[in-house]
Amino acid sequence: AEGFTKTGTYSQSGTTVTITVSNHGVAIGDILTIDYTTGSATDGTFAVASSADSNTFTVTAAASATNSGNVSITLSGAGQYVCDSWTKTIPYNERAIINTTFREVFEP
Repeated sequence: AEGFTKTGTYSQSGTTVTITVSNHGVAIGDILTIDYTTGSATDGTFAVASSADSNTFTVTAAASATNSGNVSITLSGAGQYVCDSWTKTIPYNERAIINTTFREVFEP
């Protein structure tokens, strides 16, 4: 999947940060780079903890606070690879050696 950067708003209560981004496109467990562009929340890399709907999700902050403001979220694109070649040898019973060569491919 290709990565993206989107903007929206956030509200932090305790360690729960609720982020609202129209059609955010993230799923629980996705790792995001979050830049809190206003307010005093701490920027960083966070895993999506929950997703209420297509516009709202939560992450967990390291420290408890009450904040709100604007936010920019970035989801990195996942690398895609193809196997160019492979070989298999079975030098002993119940033991195989597999050698592979992969290369990264990019979507147009």
